[in-house]
Amino acid sequence: MPLSTIVVTTVRVLSALALSAAFLAPAVAQAETCRWPQDSLTLVVDPSLDDVQGHGTAAVGAAVSAWTSEPVALPAVTVKVADADAVGYVPGLANKSTVRFAPSGHPLTKGALAVTVVTKSVSQGVILDADVIVNGDYHFRLLDLEDDSQSDGPIVYDLQNTLTHELGHVFGLGEDYDHTEATMYAYTKPRETKKRVLSADDLDSISRVYAAVAESDAGGASCGVAGGPSGGSPWIAIVATAAGVALLRRRRWRWALVAGSFALAFALPGHAEATPVWETARITSVSAHWEGGLIVSELSWRGDECDETCPEGATLVLGGRVGDIVQVVGHVPTPEAGARVRVKKTNGQMALAPVLERTTN
Repeated sequence: MPLSTIVVTTVRVLSALALSAAFLAPAVAQAETCRWPQDSLTLVVDPSLDDVQGHGTAAVGAAVSAWTSEPVALPAVTVKVADADAVGYVPGLANKSTVRFAPSGHPLTKGALAVTVVTKSVSQGVILDADVIVNGDYHFRLLDLEDDSQSDGPIVYDLQNTLTHELGHVFGLGEDYDHTEATMYAYTKPRETKKRVLSADDLDSISRVYAAVAESDAGGASCGVAGGPSGGSPWIAIVATAAGVALLRRRRWRWALVAGSFALAFALPGHAEATPVWETARITSVSAHWEGGLIVSELSWRGDECDETCPEGATLVLGGRVGDIVQVVGHVPTPEAGARVRVKKTNGQMALAPVLERTTN
């Protein structure tokens, strides 16, 4: 999941993710965790990142050091400046793990400071590829911690702060919604720099991820499950009409980010209701396929609390599983068949959100 923003202005109070998270409960399912299979990793930094004051590569190096200097068995990372390949993963090709800056924004980063696309092999228990995109729709700088005068300037975000968070995703962590001082805490604010330094919660989470995978390797490699603050994420998806599905298949796409999940958004006919009502439904099937280097999943759903005719529909989301390969866009796992969801129509679109199902001891 991408790092969300908290902006104190009258125009943009919160990002799309922060607004949605206010009324969506986080999912309770724990995230599968995988690690990099090799002892070393080359991270390709696209020259576009140096558009940020000429310090983009230095910021990546500092973010990498924040993680690799800790006593955790992470791969040694080599930062290499070169042209990035396409975002995503293409089986059978020599894919690059990359960091890039999108000066005019990017379809996958809408509403977020940055996003990381992670592709992994479930049976092998390994991360195959990771791509970080920094959203140029926001103003980034490498802030000087000793210069108090910077606090009087325009709204700006610290590039190193953002990249340290995204590198946590590259190494296999999800979002943290509980520990506000953690690097992996999902929200940030202008001029924040505290995510540059890992917290005890970050170290505990990354240690558990690699310990869990190491244990599974001993008995046959597979992605493990590690608890902790990074295990849950809220998600929401935009329902597409049948015409919208056809548009997708003709690759006339419009990507939208809502509540940290990436969905294909298509306007529905008619006007938005004055008082949208959530109804419960259940995912009846999931079908995923490759579109270039990205996995797209079609989720079919049907109302499960209805007297006569139950509503039903189909939702297209980025990420999912094709064969042995799982791809997570924004670090929000794709819901599985049988998952309970809430459905509502608002602003001319249909939206899906999770239903919390907690157990008590």
